[in-house]
Amino acid sequence: VSVFSEIRKNPSGADVSVKTLYLGLGQAYFVDTEGTFAGVGTPSASGWEWVEKTAQATAIADAIAVYENAKPAAFVNLPVSVK
Repeated sequence: VSVFSEIRKNPSGADVSVKTLYLGLGQAYFVDTEGTFAGVGTPSASGWEWVEKTAQATAIADAIAVYENAKPAAFVNLPVSVK
């Protein structure tokens, strides 16, 4: 498990600073600091495929906060896709 600060393009094409939580090479989640742009990534033959999931922004932000010790450890429900 690791977290990185990255830049992603939002649906309008603007660059947005996000934090991305990677669970190995099988699943990833990102969210911006405002919680208005979030999504899920899965690996493919051509690299990571990202799908916007703004409805999951709060849960993704919570998972990253737990990882960074900004919140106490807790169970966080996140969508998972296994290919």
